[in-house]
Amino acid sequence: MPVSCAASGCKSRYTLEAREKGITFHRFPRSNPALLDKWCRAMKRATSTGELWMPSRYQRLCSLHFQQSCFDTTGQTKRLRDDVIPSIFNFPEDSQMKIFLQKPEMIENQVMDVIELPSKDILRISETPNEELEENMTLGTNIDTTSNCQDHPYFIPDIETLKKKLQVSEDSRAQKEKELRNAKDREKRLRQTCRSIYQELRKRKLLCVQLQEVLQP
Repeated sequence: MPVSCAASGCKSRYTLEAREKGITFHRFPRSNPALLDKWCRAMKRATSTGELWMPSRYQRLCSLHFQQSCFDTTGQTKRLRDDVIPSIFNFPEDSQMKIFLQKPEMIENQVMDVIELPSKDILRISETPNEELEENMTLGTNIDTTSNCQDHPYFIPDIETLKKKLQVSEDSRAQKEKELRNAKDREKRLRQTCRSIYQELRKRKLLCVQLQEVLQP
């Protein structure tokens, strides 16, 4: 399975076509927690529980999300400069990730502003798409934060689905092991048959010198 870009909505894959276009894939700065946090906040991805999404060691971010000035191309390979942050993303206008990636004090101030409004003004809180999430918080509406994540190739399904996939993998492995054992048994029988035929021909002196030299190994 080719490596996929971890950015939401990005379709980049590590394929021959991507390499021909000059698209490269880069590791997340997991050894630098402060820089990693900046990367993740710039991506505006959240988990199904509303927490800030963090990448695994196998996930990558493609070069389409960085400015050209972020790259060092003086060597044979194209690599990122130190301390650069991705900044090019195509976020949906009604992104549900926004509320989770704001700083706690910003969210608290927005909630207090809503509480202080008269009741008739609350109805006008969603006049713009960017304020729709604050209205949902005020009115206690449940926000479905998993819809965007489920479409992403790195979405982790529920435990029951994982158990079923694991069972299918175990059954497939057991079947392959059985086929391998059968193939080894067939090879062993064939070797024994060939050896017995060779010995029988030698015993009956039906092999010439040249043929013996060929068959003996």
